[in-house]
Order: sequence, then C-alpha cells, then structure tokens
Amino acid sequence: MTENLSTTIKSMPQGHPPVSEGGLTPEARLTAFLEERLQTLGYELVAIDLLNHREKKLCIYIDLLSESQTDGVTIEDCVRVTRELDEPLEREPSIGEIFRGAYELEVSSPGIDRPLRKPTDFSKYAGEIARIHTIRPLTGEETGAPAYSEKNPKQKNFYGILRGFDQGTLSIRIGLIAEDGTRGKPGKKKEPKPETPILIPQALVSKANLEREVKGL
Repeated sequence: MTENLSTTIKSMPQGHPPVSEGGLTPEARLTAFLEERLQTLGYELVAIDLLNHREKKLCIYIDLLSESQTDGVTIEDCVRVTRELDEPLEREPSIGEIFRGAYELEVSSPGIDRPLRKPTDFSKYAGEIARIHTIRPLTGEETGAPAYSEKNPKQKNFYGILRGFDQGTLSIRIGLIAEDGTRGKPGKKKEPKPETPILIPQALVSKANLEREVKGL
C-alpha cells in the first residue's frame, strides 16, 4: 500500500453507566472487543487511535489475517468492516464510557507507514526500517548501550532497522542508523551505515511505525 484507504461513519453509542470489568480500562476492553470481532471477519486489528477532545473519533487500522492475500486491504474491506462494526459498537459499554456522546468511526488500511504496537509487530517486521518515539530520553541501563546514551542524553526519536523483540526485558531491539538526508531523492545513492544496536523498552514508546520508501522515488 502506498497510502491509507479509509471509510468513516458518524455514530451515537447507546447510554451505558461506567463499568469496571476485571480492573481493565475502557480502552483495553474496547481493544479486546475489536480484536475478537475483526478476527471473525478475517482481519487483524493493527492499532486504534482515540480522539476525544474537540473532535471525537475512533480510528481503527486493519490488515488481512490471511497472508495468501497479497493485494492488501482495499476500500471494499474498509467499507465492509465499517458496516459490520457500526451497530455492535453502539451496544459496546466501553464506547459509551470513552465518548459519552456522538463520535466518528473511521476504518483504515495500515498504509505504507504501518503503525507498530504489539510485541509481535516488532518481530514480524524485523529487518525493516522503523521510527520509534519515546515518552522520555532513555538511560544507558534501559538501552543496554551506556556509551551511546551518554553521548545522546536527550534523544527521544530513534530511526533504524528492527531486530526483533526481547521478551526478557520487554524491549524492542533496533539497530540505529544515521539519516543522511537522501531518502526518497532521485539519483542519490545511500551508503550503508553501521548500526548501533540498542534496546527500547516498549512501555516507554509513545509512537512507532515502519518507514518504507515509496517505489520509484
């Protein structure tokens, strides 16, 4: 995919009082609800984004469960999922707790810069380039590279090659590479850059996504 495909629909959840189920937040219960629903339809929940200020919107990013389907998510898939989720979401208690009023449902393909959220994402796309933002600078103990962290004490933006997920430390393995300013520019040859291997604790990630170059540029 070179761009996101999406469909939207306005919806009004039915009124529900706040419900506490097993100590889970409404967001966690909504995620579990969507994962189960989408799986029955043949899709994977890639990520969700909640906008709940002036604009109230639930953005759902989906992918195909079957790896044999190589064409990726189409606009028809987005339309189908939007229709299939609309009424069930109106009856889902977590939606009423989150929005407490009308909201917009948007279903999209992951796009070229696919969001990365789950530990399995960082293993599945090992070998691809990613950009990861953290909520604060990381310590040398957290990165496993004290010398690097000492030289870059304020860094919160990391760009490099995914190398998997470390289950022992619940951290993302990434080989940092320098950005030389030639990405996407015709006629510019990029020289290989040596990697700086570090760990990034998943709990400290605010945003992560693949960074794929558009073919032909």
